[in-house]
Amino acid sequence: MKKQSNVSRLLSYAGGHKYLTYASWVLSALSALLALIPYYYIWLVMREVLEAAPDFAAAQNLTHNGVTMEFLLNLIFYTIITPIIAVTLTKIMFQSENAMI
Repeated sequence: MKKQSNVSRLLSYAGGHKYLTYASWVLSALSALLALIPYYYIWLVMREVLEAAPDFAAAQNLTHNGVTMEFLLNLIFYTIITPIIAVTLTKIMFQSENAMI
């Protein structure tokens, strides 16, 4: 008998809620990507400062690179997507627990 892969075993626990498992994978990947965006903006600010050294008055775009609309939208979406992922994973966990009992 061929051994089941971990993914197929996980999906068998999910039962009729396999779509939630796939949705949680997609949302987790999206959340991980969105979590990297603030570090990108920090890098932009640091690059501007280091390029202007030692004449720091020449650093002109710090406020533009620091807090932009994209940064604020990222924070809003990140605070929305993370709870959705948590709820989806919790629902899958309880469904799989019921399937094992």
